[in-house]
Amino acid sequence: MAGAVLLAAGALLPVETVDAAHASLSPSPHSTGSSHTNGSPSAQAQTVTATLADDSMQLSTTTFTPGAYSFAVKNTGKAEHALAISGPGISGTKKTATLSPGSTADLKVTLKSGTHKLWSPAGNDQAQGLKKEITVSG
Repeated sequence: MAGAVLLAAGALLPVETVDAAHASLSPSPHSTGSSHTNGSPSAQAQTVTATLADDSMQLSTTTFTPGAYSFAVKNTGKAEHALAISGPGISGTKKTATLSPGSTADLKVTLKSGTHKLWSPAGNDQAQGLKKEITVSG
């Protein structure tokens, strides 16, 4: 009977509430991690190389479909450059830090259908040709 009393005591609401709270806390960070991973999964993200020279910007692809992308940015020029992107589904502007010559950075974004603008916000780069417009469709 003492075992039944302990079992009954273990089933009291305060104990279940603590257990339920503990149980809900464990999956919650996991769930958050999962949705963060689903928002920009590195395993599923398409990698695009963006090469920034002093007078041009080159992308390794010109075809974009909606989804997660990782822009691998390389500054091959002699001046500082950066990569910025704006468009549908991107809140404001996403950009890398300013890259010194020879430096690299990764810029992860999720692209939605529509027209996106890419440019280097450093100095006079846009006038020098460091800008692109891409269309995401599909």
